[in-house]
Amino acid sequence: LSSCEDTLEVTSLGELLASLPLDLALGRFICLSAPLGCLAEALVMAVVMQAGSRGDVFIPLTHQTTFHKSSSSSSSSSSLSEVNTSNLQLTTSLRVRQKWDQRIYSEPISIVTVVKQWIRFNFNLLEHMTRHEAGNNRQEILNKIAKEQKNWCEAHGLIRYRIADLMLKICELSLKVCTIFPASTSKLSLFHGFQSNASMYASYGHQTQQKRSLLDSFGVDIPMLRFLLLSLSL
Repeated sequence: LSSCEDTLEVTSLGELLASLPLDLALGRFICLSAPLGCLAEALVMAVVMQAGSRGDVFIPLTHQTTFHKSSSSSSSSSSLSEVNTSNLQLTTSLRVRQKWDQRIYSEPISIVTVVKQWIRFNFNLLEHMTRHEAGNNRQEILNKIAKEQKNWCEAHGLIRYRIADLMLKICELSLKVCTIFPASTSKLSLFHGFQSNASMYASYGHQTQQKRSLLDSFGVDIPMLRFLLLSLSL
């Protein structure tokens, strides 16, 4: 990359990496995952690592606290209350992360678990809506879906809009990767339709049974995912 020579040619791998909207290391990470059979999981981790702090779907670890300089007792009580609130939020956030991590000690892998449970939750929610809310108008159903998603995220210590943004990026990248690795189209179909609640609702029922089957094996091979993450340092 640092060479200034004009005579060098781009390799086929280089062309492949250039076609992906990722850092070169993460593009190589995706290419390595395909023959190892964990392309879908690697795709999620790549999107998370590319996004940096914006890919953090858990409730924040920190809480901004403003301390008052006044020495009055009321001000001291207020400051102490703010510290207690900050400590409570920090403790809650750590517990949420530990719950999703399940002693794996890897945030990218734990977010693979989050994505898996998010997809499962939405499949179950859409199945319920299809059976019991079919008589309602489309916008009313979408509003109910958004409300149930919000409640689920709050119950599990997650940030809904960040999960939605993450799923959109995963969908976009999966469609791009499908053109590069056509043989993986079937497995990556697990993400298709999750660009938004509207597209998710519209596509529900299309290959849903196949997607549920794919979901069962998604994110199961933790040692392989650890190996993939180690490959980033090679």
